[in-house]
Amino acid sequence: MTIHDFDLIRFYLGNDEVKEVFATTTNLSDLRIKKINDYELAMCLIKSKKGVICMINNSRHCSYGYDQRVEVFGSKGMVISGNRRDNASEKFLGSKTAIKRPLLNFFIDRYEKAYQLQLNDLVYLVQKR
Repeated sequence: MTIHDFDLIRFYLGNDEVKEVFATTTNLSDLRIKKINDYELAMCLIKSKKGVICMINNSRHCSYGYDQRVEVFGSKGMVISGNRRDNASEKFLGSKTAIKRPLLNFFIDRYEKAYQLQLNDLVYLVQKR
């Protein structure tokens, strides 16, 4: 749902504004999506008025789970918000490195706690009235 990525970019840009957007889409394998004139892959390149460049890559399918990451890179360093897994264990062997648990598979799994907190706040506000 790319619309949320646009929201996040505007949040990170702060008082800067979007100046240019280039977007492209395609269908590679899912004929059902193509049949309804929609797309399975999208890429957006966004440039702000101050020259900040942002990239969004979206796909409807991800065989290894719900892959959602944010990387912010600048002259002073980088911040990464990585993917969520059911645990943070990693295994390193002589023949393989960084064997990790699969990614959570659905946005509800990833944001369950946030949805619970939002619902609790809504109930509180309604009861307060």
